[in-house]
Amino acid sequence: MRPRTLLLLVLLVLACTACRKEEDKDPPVVRILSPAEGFTLQVPDTLQLEVEVSDNERLEVVTAALTNSDGVPVGSSVTRALQGTSLRVSLALPVVDETYPGGPLTLTVRASDGTNDGRAFRQVNVLAAPLQRLAILLAPALGTTGTVYRFDPSTGAEPWYGPASIGPLLAIGPNVFLAGSDEGPLQRRSFTGGAWSTLAINGTPATSERPFFRGLSYAPFDDRIYVGMDDGRVAGYRPSGAQVFNGWSFPNTVSRALLPLTDRVVSAAYDEVGNTWQLTEHAYVSGDALTWRPMDHACVALRSGGGERVLSFGNAGGALVLRSIYMIQGGTIPEASVPGTTLYAVCTVGSDHFLATSSGIKRYRTTTGLSDLTTSGTVTSLAYDAATGSLWALEDGQLTQRSPSTGAAVGSWTVPAGMAQVEVVLNR
Repeated sequence: MRPRTLLLLVLLVLACTACRKEEDKDPPVVRILSPAEGFTLQVPDTLQLEVEVSDNERLEVVTAALTNSDGVPVGSSVTRALQGTSLRVSLALPVVDETYPGGPLTLTVRASDGTNDGRAFRQVNVLAAPLQRLAILLAPALGTTGTVYRFDPSTGAEPWYGPASIGPLLAIGPNVFLAGSDEGPLQRRSFTGGAWSTLAINGTPATSERPFFRGLSYAPFDDRIYVGMDDGRVAGYRPSGAQVFNGWSFPNTVSRALLPLTDRVVSAAYDEVGNTWQLTEHAYVSGDALTWRPMDHACVALRSGGGERVLSFGNAGGALVLRSIYMIQGGTIPEASVPGTTLYAVCTVGSDHFLATSSGIKRYRTTTGLSDLTTSGTVTSLAYDAATGSLWALEDGQLTQRSPSTGAAVGSWTVPAGMAQVEVVLNR
């Protein structure tokens, strides 16, 4: 190559290098002016923000959101497009998610220059929205085809879902779970909006007419919904619908009730070959069936009695029975037996267990034992309304609101025929 040509190439490279823009490595600077650290607001409200943002070259966008301890946004965010290099910005962040239980959150403000992000943080305290009852849901008996109704004491009952194959119904806050019986999936939806989502399909053969989903229940201990399936599977879900537990019962057994303990999940399973019941222990993480012990009754519900003690409510020999089962020490202690009475459902409120029976409502407390709350009528289902502090009972074709302390009726309403399940939907 000629020296003159080489010189021209060198000059061209130098010129291009001089023209090349230096890479921007400096993120925007963000400063939160308000609210102050520790600011408190109550849902629903709008959080008013004042922020200062600056960048050495340009600003493109700023975003504000509330995040929990895991850095996950809680509720909606607000975003504003920017022009300039130094700005003071006012933002209004809606905080309207009434399902949030309240507590400390982190206000996170992020500004971007298109290449780099700058952030600022501030701790705020959010007070939960007042607890409100959104609705009372009524469903037909298990194994029937019918309609789920939405009931309001002021306006009565109106169809909410169906007709459909009806299995267990469960409401946790605004989240509603409904299982099919001999057909139809286990599904979930938020009462406040959105469509049904399928969590598990129904595996019952079309000709068997057997209920597939059993013992749908909520476990506050680990904030999970548990369910047994007719093919031997057991599953646990978050109220959001995410599956977090998966296991199998021992061969020929089907789980009818599930309860988590600190290091395992226990299941009352029916052995269809031997026509017997057994209490199965599952590994908490893997779901593997570990050990089992015989039960002398048909279990309706399992509850924690504290520590290793499990309370089993059920029926045996024409009587309502209650057993204390000690999982580590071993052994079963009969706590109660009521001949001529059938147990249908159990509703737990704190340390009180309310029993829906063929002879009214009974209450069990560890300190005082089993007692009558009401003594007449067949009660098929109970639900606790934390917004009003009352029990809702389906009894003899009526929906009755009762005091959980005295059993006194606050009101009674006629409901559509065939209703056998009641659940209370709350805003959180």
